Amino acid sequence: MRQTPQTNRTAGFTLVELLIYSLLLVLVVFIGGGLLAGSSRTTTLVRSMTTATSLAQKLTSSVQAGVRDAVAIKTPYTPTVAAVGVAGTQLLVVETTTGGATSSTQCQAWFYVPSHGGQLFVRTVPLAAIVPPNVAYLASLPANTPAAAPTGWQIWGEGVNQSGALPFTRTGNQIGISLSIDAGTSPDVKVVSSALDRQPTVGATSTCF
Repeated sequence: MRQTPQTNRTAGFTLVELLIYSLLLVLVVFIGGGLLAGSSRTTTLVRSMTTATSLAQKLTSSVQAGVRDAVAIKTPYTPTVAAVGVAGTQLLVVETTTGGATSSTQCQAWFYVPSHGGQLFVRTVPLAAIVPPNVAYLASLPANTPAAAPTGWQIWGEGVNQSGALPFTRTGNQIGISLSIDAGTSPDVKVVSSALDRQPTVGATSTCF
């Protein structure tokens, strides 16, 4: 009797098998790509959050250091638009002591500008009056574009906005800090802190203001 030869399963793949394997391959590639994309997004989020947190610590430490040894504090105030060219700004000025073997005093100020994404400028000078700078030039810049610092000032932070009614408040010898740091696609980093003057007597007048 003549026998029918059996099909050799190792000779190749059927069309159905090829389709199944192709679909599985696409699924594996899709999952792998998703994991890589997710990892990249996570890295970006972590980096943005870390940068914002570092800036928050930097701003807080700066104000705390200046206020802690201040011999005179000018209550934070909002300069007129006529004076600075922008609405909603705020200026904090202190006369503070410097450490070291030969202690001396200097003037230090923090100038908050809400325009163009929010920025904080700082200025430190020997004993001399510090007045709010005119930043009307911000109006000529595209929206949310960080600006160069005014003459005599330094950019201390970009993407800085107030998180309370005012960025700086004063209660006695204590300065309250209420800011929000932009962290990109991550949630903003909130700064709610305070700086307490350690001096027994804090002056209300100074060469600094």
